[in-house]
Amino acid sequence: MKPQIIFLLAFIIIGCAANQQTESPSQQPELISMTSLPSIAPTSSTIGLKLNVLFHVKGDGWVTEVKLLGSSGDPEWDRAAVDSMKQWRFTANHFDSLSAGQWIRSMIVLQVQEPTVLTLGEMSVDTPQAADSLYALIQTGTEFEVLSKQVAPGASTPIGKFLGAVDIARYPKHVRDSLRRLGLNDCTHPIRIGSKFTIFKRYKPDGTLDLPQ
Repeated sequence: MKPQIIFLLAFIIIGCAANQQTESPSQQPELISMTSLPSIAPTSSTIGLKLNVLFHVKGDGWVTEVKLLGSSGDPEWDRAAVDSMKQWRFTANHFDSLSAGQWIRSMIVLQVQEPTVLTLGEMSVDTPQAADSLYALIQTGTEFEVLSKQVAPGASTPIGKFLGAVDIARYPKHVRDSLRRLGLNDCTHPIRIGSKFTIFKRYKPDGTLDLPQ
């Protein structure tokens, strides 16, 4: 299989734009979903390349503008990388003073990896206690699919959904690491992704369960 596009090895928030009130680390938006960056020749000058990037992030976490502070040395790749990073998403920031968005300065370190595509379902809830309760029910035999249909108090949609085939490069590193260890029909422990706590289940590529004979 062709080596995957370059994508994040590390993502470090190192500051916010002037004229915005400085936030504590716990209040800063956190990257929760990304698309892989475009392919680039794996040479000594590209692997481990560090890019300084400015993201303009709206209050709902969506990226509206991306600026590279410097270049990879390939203007065409730079343009494609910016287009990809515009699809990334951060945690929502509900502070009124930041509702119009804010600039976040970040550093990206590039790495080549093989693509990993898994067929997944997920359940996401707002608290670690709720996630731990769901995981305990799974451990005692309650089916993931049954729990996925539950609706949290005050919500109008089920807590779970079938994601289908997913390139796990979209997730932060701690999520990717957990998913790579996941066997067929197994579920992860609750994983924090931004402000949510998520349990994933892995299915066969056709979306069916691999039931014992």
